[in-house]
Amino acid sequence: MLTTIIELLRSRVNHDFTHYKQATLVRRIRHRMALAGIKEIDDYINALRKDGAELDQLAKDLLIHVTRFFRDPGAYEALAKTVVPELVRQHASDQPIRIWVAGCSTGEEAYSLAMLFVEELAAAS
Repeated sequence: MLTTIIELLRSRVNHDFTHYKQATLVRRIRHRMALAGIKEIDDYINALRKDGAELDQLAKDLLIHVTRFFRDPGAYEALAKTVVPELVRQHASDQPIRIWVAGCSTGEEAYSLAMLFVEELAAAS
């Protein structure tokens, strides 16, 4: 059941939901089924095969867009006190500092990190 839905999603939206928590997947699938008025999972799978819009909506519901500046204050405090100063200290001034933010929906986490680095670079000058 889940494997089939995950494969349908992957083929439609090119996103792999394999490693999502099973309980989360089931809860969101059940929610979409209720909204579509479908009670049986096999019927929902058939609906997903026929209705690209429903498949898109399921994918959208699975991709939770949670974001805000300094979302995890403790983590950003640790970064500001230990990681960022060390990276700034060690980097060659003629080279960029490149940072990858793995989980950000609309960019606030990336901007939060950028602010930490701008502040540290200014303090180091």
